[in-house]
Amino acid sequence: MFRARLMRVSTGVLFAGQLFTVGAEKGVDTCDPASGTCSADAGDDMSAMQLRSGWGPQPPAPTPGDGCRGEEGCGDYWELVDAKTLGDVVPYSKEGEPFPNTHESDAVPWCLQGLVYLDQWCTSYPKLSKKEQSGPCLGFAHGHYWVNEMATAFGQWSEEDRCFTAERKSWVFGQADIAYEVCRGPGIRACMRKKGFGGGWSHDVCEEGATYDAVMPGTPPGLTWSFVKTKNAWSRTTPISWFQNAYYPVLTIVNGTGHKTKFYQDMLDEAMRTTCPPGSADKGGSKHKPPCRRSQWASEGKLARCTRNSLAW
Repeated sequence: MFRARLMRVSTGVLFAGQLFTVGAEKGVDTCDPASGTCSADAGDDMSAMQLRSGWGPQPPAPTPGDGCRGEEGCGDYWELVDAKTLGDVVPYSKEGEPFPNTHESDAVPWCLQGLVYLDQWCTSYPKLSKKEQSGPCLGFAHGHYWVNEMATAFGQWSEEDRCFTAERKSWVFGQADIAYEVCRGPGIRACMRKKGFGGGWSHDVCEEGATYDAVMPGTPPGLTWSFVKTKNAWSRTTPISWFQNAYYPVLTIVNGTGHKTKFYQDMLDEAMRTTCPPGSADKGGSKHKPPCRRSQWASEGKLARCTRNSLAW
């Protein structure tokens, strides 16, 4: 989830007014140690649709009551999906093709393709270099502005303006009572920062250090979130006060060719836990229910994902 309110991290937060800082599955048998990826087919019985050329699969529109338990909006603007096969049902930009697949988008750069994990509790930091472990982590920083959202995808890339959108239809989250806010709006727009007033581009599109700032009209300079390319991922920067930022990694979990990465399991480990770790109320913030990030449907192996803007009629 990535809404433009300061102190709100992705839907918020992903990009924290809604979005970000930027995965092999243990059950996957066929992995490539050199690339760090596993076949999307291995172990999960994922459909051939994920491996076809073009942007990610478009699942059929949900029907009211299909997997729902009377939660508001389920079957309307969100649905339940299998957590192990997100790449099979959640749309995303693929190699050579953007999401959405329309004339409004140029081909999405490799570093913005696929599905990404919004690791707001920084569970993956031990696997990243020290340089990529920016602090304080959003999940434990003052205010605890994390959101129980797990993944999203990027689309609507403009080569001329160097802007992309965190797509609402790709937002994946863990509890029903935040669905309306998480699915609210068409998506979150972010554009590459230039060298200075009237200056040129400071970096290549996917170069380490390239920074994309959220488009948040009316927000004072320095209080917008940003998305910074790191060596292996992205770092989502969120202002939590006038003088301090918080961070978290945004990591590719399904790449542009439809393969899971080594970080997919990290996402599953967090989302599929059925209880919160000891001390979560203190570490994660007692204002959150539950006090940690996890799926309320974990016992069924499910997560929720937006199917449309909750404001649309």
